[in-house]
Parts: sequence; structure tokens; C-alpha cells
Amino acid sequence: MDNGSVTRRQISRITADGIATMDDLLATEEPLEIRLMYGTKLHPQKKNLAVTMRTPGNDTELAMGFLYTEGIISNANDVAGCSILRENVVQVTLREGISLNLNS
Repeated sequence: MDNGSVTRRQISRITADGIATMDDLLATEEPLEIRLMYGTKLHPQKKNLAVTMRTPGNDTELAMGFLYTEGIISNANDVAGCSILRENVVQVTLREGISLNLNS
């Protein structure tokens, strides 16, 4: 498993025979910033929407699911594109004409 979701660390484990040094696998947790682009081509709006902690991997799917559960999108057709800008930053671009109420 080498997709960044697991980190190998050396640990000390107390056993009946004493202390044993061994490798262990830990779930990796990193922040993910979700950015939103919306509005029109002439007047695009940008919003740094949220930062959430997650196990790396499937970041675009996580961002889309976040927008859906928060009521920002109602289905995948509301999204024009979703891309990873850089490590730990995802930008979701909504289709023109999607009305938003980001205050609730």
C-alpha cells in the first residue's frame, strides 16, 4: 500500500518478553483545502470554502461529496470541472447559472 494513505513508522512494543522494536502502519492524515469557482466567465468568483482533514487519495471525489452534503451542489451536473491545483488543494468549478447561497 504505497498511495500515501499509510505511513510506516518504527515503534517500541511492550511484550511479555520485554520491549520489541518493530515497524507499524499508521493511517496518514493531511489537510485538504477545497476552493470553489463560480459565477460567469466575465465575472468569475473564487472562494476558499473549507479545509478538512482526510487520508490522502480520492481528493476530487471527497470535494464533490463535501459540496453535495453541504447543499452547494444538487448533483454532478452542477460541476463544470474539478482539479487538483497542488498538493492538498482542490478546486471545483461550477457550471454557469448555478445559484449559490454560501451564507447558510
